[in-house]
Amino acid sequence: AGREHDYPHQLSGGMKQRVQLARALLNRPEVLLMDEPFGALDSQTRSQMQELLLEVWSRYHPTILLVTHDPEEALFLCHRIYVMNRRGTIQESITVPFTYPRTVGLIGTAEFARLKYQLLTALRSEDDRSAPDGPPGADNTREVRHA
Repeated sequence: AGREHDYPHQLSGGMKQRVQLARALLNRPEVLLMDEPFGALDSQTRSQMQELLLEVWSRYHPTILLVTHDPEEALFLCHRIYVMNRRGTIQESITVPFTYPRTVGLIGTAEFARLKYQLLTALRSEDDRSAPDGPPGADNTREVRHA
């Protein structure tokens, strides 16, 4: 509001993302491809854009293919997460059990922490198979084996 005459270089990152999302939705596509759409945004703006995307999805129900390296973003936005390895093959598929509508309060739940841990473990590189520390409240001890 009040920015309709501004040039693109005068818009903030969040405003540019809103314009890109609006432009992508203009023709009501059945499939929306998004590659790291919120990666360059600050935390607060990213959270607002994620909530906006969920609102858009709840109204129009497009299929959204979202590429992200942010485990929390994937868990908050998606129905299903596919973890790919370096060769581009699917290493793991995680079905996200949370219902819609989702709120940011979801991020603080024990189930969210458990799934985030599962996702972080799946994301470990093939070179480093050590598990990250477990979710809050978990027994974080690990057995160490020597070859």
